[in-house]
Amino acid sequence: MSQDISVHDIQFTDSSSGDSPYKDSVVTTGGIVTGTAFGNDSSHYFIADHSGGLWSGVYVWDNVARYLMIGDSVHFQAIVRERSTQTRLETISLFSRIPDQGTVAPIVTNTGLIGEPAEGVLIELDSVVVSNIQTLTFTINDGSGPATVSRCWVPGFQPQDSDTLLFLRGIVTVSNNVFTVNPRSESDIGSVTNRPPTIADPQSSPQQPTELDAVTVFVTITDDSGVVAATIYYRFGDQGDF
Repeated sequence: MSQDISVHDIQFTDSSSGDSPYKDSVVTTGGIVTGTAFGNDSSHYFIADHSGGLWSGVYVWDNVARYLMIGDSVHFQAIVRERSTQTRLETISLFSRIPDQGTVAPIVTNTGLIGEPAEGVLIELDSVVVSNIQTLTFTINDGSGPATVSRCWVPGFQPQDSDTLLFLRGIVTVSNNVFTVNPRSESDIGSVTNRPPTIADPQSSPQQPTELDAVTVFVTITDDSGVVAATIYYRFGDQGDF
């Protein structure tokens, strides 16, 4: 087997095209798995150099469903391909795996700095504001510029316009020079702040009071910072608010 080439060396380039210097070459490489079953396909996953860093992550388009876990260490031979401006490792052979070898730390960066060096890399963004919510994507901005987020891995996450996320982690993909952040699970998305309280499910006891009854009113109040106390007003016929 030929000498190993790091993910960093496969990805790093000074070319304006963003193409790998190993484009269309056979390489022997490996790393720590940082994301699995991308696009709900167990043969598509991401790896990174053990030390992490910019230029140090890559998308693997395998020809076998490996059923890997984040933190597995893998080693294989592959062909480096460029597909719609994304570097991919394809035609995987001589594959080996060692389970549970640790995780790769995310690179903390800003939304306006996401570009070629972050392709395939696990990043972390802090205090981002949500906007432009679409079916599977939304926009975030920490004040340095907008970035697109995909809900491919987290279809159940439903943000609202103007939400502030305490943090957001994800692996960066690129298609036709458009970069997208992909949270791997909802644990990659920090708590939502600055939503107004919601009031729901009003009930009273007794349900049909007489004028002599003392009435207790219940509601469910949800707020991201918790509710210590609340004043509830209710109307009894046309007798005004109480």
